[in-house]
Amino acid sequence: MDIIGSKLKFLSKIFCGLLGFAVVGFLLIMLSFVLPRKNIVSNIEKTAPQYANYSQWAPGIPASIRDSFTDAIMLGSAAYEGRSELLQSTVLINRYTYNDVEDNPMISLNMKYGDITPTSEPKVESYPRYWHGYLIFLTPLLEILDPIEITFLNAMIVFSLSMVLVVIAYKRYGTKLAASLGVFVISLSPVSIALNFQYGTVFYPTILALIAILVWDKWLQEKNRYLFFFLFLGCITVYLDLLTYPLVSLGVPLALVMYLRNYKINKLRDIIPPLKTGVLTSVLWGIGYAGTWVLKWAISSIVLHENMFAQAIEQMKFRVGGEAGRFETIKSNFETMFNEPMMVFILILIIIVAILLVMKKVRFSWRKWDLLVYLVIIGFPFIWYLVLCNHSNIHHWFTYRELSIAVFAASLIVANSFTRRLPNKKKK
Repeated sequence: MDIIGSKLKFLSKIFCGLLGFAVVGFLLIMLSFVLPRKNIVSNIEKTAPQYANYSQWAPGIPASIRDSFTDAIMLGSAAYEGRSELLQSTVLINRYTYNDVEDNPMISLNMKYGDITPTSEPKVESYPRYWHGYLIFLTPLLEILDPIEITFLNAMIVFSLSMVLVVIAYKRYGTKLAASLGVFVISLSPVSIALNFQYGTVFYPTILALIAILVWDKWLQEKNRYLFFFLFLGCITVYLDLLTYPLVSLGVPLALVMYLRNYKINKLRDIIPPLKTGVLTSVLWGIGYAGTWVLKWAISSIVLHENMFAQAIEQMKFRVGGEAGRFETIKSNFETMFNEPMMVFILILIIIVAILLVMKKVRFSWRKWDLLVYLVIIGFPFIWYLVLCNHSNIHHWFTYRELSIAVFAASLIVANSFTRRLPNKKKK
């Protein structure tokens, strides 16, 4: 009975946590619509032409694409006046669009707030299947800054947090982990993240989670705290994100946890403890991610007196299906991640390692059984691409970042295989 009681207590904590998160999250978005829109509209009007089309900060390289399409949706949603219909605005997330360009939020944004002459009267477009939690940060910032200024602020924060992450890793755990985390950040194309609002919706939860793990690992290991940590990491990811590269917020923190636990696997039976850790944390993250998303549909259905589940499920079918083959999807994402500059970067790393080996500064030896833990994690992005084939093929220029899970896990395999050579003691 005690075991059953403890399990029921654990499950009730999960349910209460999800419900509490959904209620607080809903209220925060509602508060963002209470703010006056005069300054927000004025600030968007200053820079709306900047979001009229896609652009690349490194032309010809898909990983450098600025997703003005989604940023225009975010800005249009932030500018919409929702105080007169507060509950509905909170679940619907409206923005203005125009009949002949309703599938192009970039042009719609510029017709409403920019320098393009409208071709018709604006109509209201809704986007209710996502939470749009980014509004609790974007809306207050737009009260005082225009979008370009927010982009500049975003760049400063992105690179500052990246440096903080690497420095903390170096100070607490040494060069190998710091280098692995540095490679992970580079694989995300941090310049692109700095120039886009939507790419930050997974970057920030992931980076902050990694810093938290580095600082509070021992505390998190106590009293099932890691399980609830991953539960709320799943919650916050789906709350902020519009389905960009969400699995990164699970795979990379999980790989870091495995590294810090330093499981010793000498035989097959030793795989059980890390496997248990991986399964439990993944399940809790999945419950947080899927549970919070389902609660959004439930809240929307209640408020609107309409079945929002049907619309969401229809979209899920579309994202899972599609004409693109599974192999083609993996190939397009792989090519986007491992572009020519990235391959040159990897080559430079290999040359540095080779020099260290030749100079006998380090030794290299595979920890064969330990590879199993990371090999499973390396498979995460490929499972994602196989399941969400259509979405991952259409949007490979940002979904490729799921592969950063594999990059980080692979770098940890290499890091674990290196040991510093001790100087030979001279005989007396």
